[in-house]
Amino acid sequence: MAPTELAAPVSSVTYSELTDIEADFDDYNVELLTQQATRERALYERRSEIVRRIAGFWPLVFEQAPPEIDQCIQPTDGALLLSALEDFEVTRFEVADGGDPRSVALRFTFAENDIFEDRVIEKRFWYRREPVKEPKEGEKKKDGSSESWSGLVSEPVAIKWKKGKDLTDGLLDLAVQVYKEGPSSSSDDKSSKAKDELNAALSKTAVGGLSFFAWFGYVGRRISAEESKAAVAQERKERAERAEKRAKGEKVGDEDEEDEDDKEDEDEDDEDDEEYEFEIFPDGDTVALALSEDVWPNAIKYFRQAQEQETLSEADFEEGFDIIAEDDDEEDDEDVPPAKKQRT
Repeated sequence: MAPTELAAPVSSVTYSELTDIEADFDDYNVELLTQQATRERALYERRSEIVRRIAGFWPLVFEQAPPEIDQCIQPTDGALLLSALEDFEVTRFEVADGGDPRSVALRFTFAENDIFEDRVIEKRFWYRREPVKEPKEGEKKKDGSSESWSGLVSEPVAIKWKKGKDLTDGLLDLAVQVYKEGPSSSSDDKSSKAKDELNAALSKTAVGGLSFFAWFGYVGRRISAEESKAAVAQERKERAERAEKRAKGEKVGDEDEEDEDDKEDEDEDDEDDEEYEFEIFPDGDTVALALSEDVWPNAIKYFRQAQEQETLSEADFEEGFDIIAEDDDEEDDEDVPPAKKQRT
């Protein structure tokens, strides 16, 4: 029987409606995360007090880190984490002030070591929304969903390297300097010595060979708190207006246009998005999410895995040693001729 082609289902639902209901779910999940973060704080504090009494707890946890993190840790990074990492902590620092619970601070505490002078290195990530881009000249402003990009942004954190010990080969220092110079406002200040040096260094950086500590230089999109707050307020206002129109049976903006045209517009908007120009660790937000949403809540699980792996390794070694010993005994037996039967 020849396969039949299914016709595209006819629906009165639009992309705008789907986007709005997704946004409602996001708001609800943020409320849940705020409650969860508040209630879990005491538990995490209690866990921290306990694991501080376990020597090498966090180094063992990081040895079992998920692929998003493990692939970023070079041998020199791993040696430092194994020998000097004393504590690790994640806090949702904006919750106390009624802010976004998706903003996180990641705090590393190190023992005295030969690589850098810092005892504590903390990197903060803010959850921000990008303002909606204004339509280009000649384009019509849409009244449909105006949801824009949102995600984690940060600022580069300097590390006080000891002489000749910079694991990032100068990349982190340059990233900090370029960020402090601020965004370029014209073609005249598009270039600077630090920017030129950073671009040159990035062009020589081998893929997959970057130190984990370059992660402290991640920036993401430059979106201020004020811009984000205004964007969130605007998005919620427009969403409420669209919901009110739908309740009255009115059409919302361009919802009567072809869905394919809407999709093309969304694709064009995605292409227009610009990342931070001098990014030294493009996947920095992915690593931050893996650390805060996987390693931190599942630390005890990863520690147990490390313990079990160590036990299995010892057992395998002992078993292998016994097999070798048995083989040696058999070889010895083969070399020795059988004893002759004694006459009576």
